[in-house]
Amino acid sequence: MANEKKTSRKKFRVAVSGSTVDGREISPVHLREAAENFNPDVYAARVNVEHYLSPCPSSEFLASAMGDVTALSTEDITEGPLAGRTALYAEIEPTERMKQLVADGKKIYSSIELHPQFSVNGRAYLVGLAMTDTPASLGTERLKFTAQQRQAVMTFNSIQGEAPLISEAIESEIIEMAEQRQEEGTQWFNRVMGIIGRGRKADDASFSRIQEAVEGVATSQADIIDR
Repeated sequence: MANEKKTSRKKFRVAVSGSTVDGREISPVHLREAAENFNPDVYAARVNVEHYLSPCPSSEFLASAMGDVTALSTEDITEGPLAGRTALYAEIEPTERMKQLVADGKKIYSSIELHPQFSVNGRAYLVGLAMTDTPASLGTERLKFTAQQRQAVMTFNSIQGEAPLISEAIESEIIEMAEQRQEEGTQWFNRVMGIIGRGRKADDASFSRIQEAVEGVATSQADIIDR
């Protein structure tokens, strides 16, 4: 069921059917199904950065979400180099952080995350939308946010670019924060070894057995934290 609720947000093009810049194919049927099926009450499509979602809401690197897709629609392109293709348009409710990012000229293109066989009805569904600097789909439009009637409004300039789409499915990736955990493990290990070093200076003879045991524990715990 398509989301037909009218808003004052301007729609912008996020994908175009046909071959992508890296040789994959976006089906016009999938785009039409995505527009017809989209309903935030069934499954909300959140906006992320480069298909990554941070598990930490306060992360300065990536926010957990930059906004929400509120509506989808399709149109057939009748003019220009993309004539004959089907275009997918989205309306977005952006966060203040997303508006600032776009205002700074960063991540100004879109990349759809399309599941071709959604579990509800087996038809295509938009499960997410990424902000990116390296789009794959042709004919997407640059994002620009302005204020109008107390809501964020989408305006745009027509520039080629857009969204990576995998023919079988596209899924948002989760940041594992592995580097952070590894750093924490290393810091813990170094702190314990520092204590051992001070003990060695005090009494090397009586500390040798304790040293071996503690080193083993420190190494094993650092490995656990790294995982």
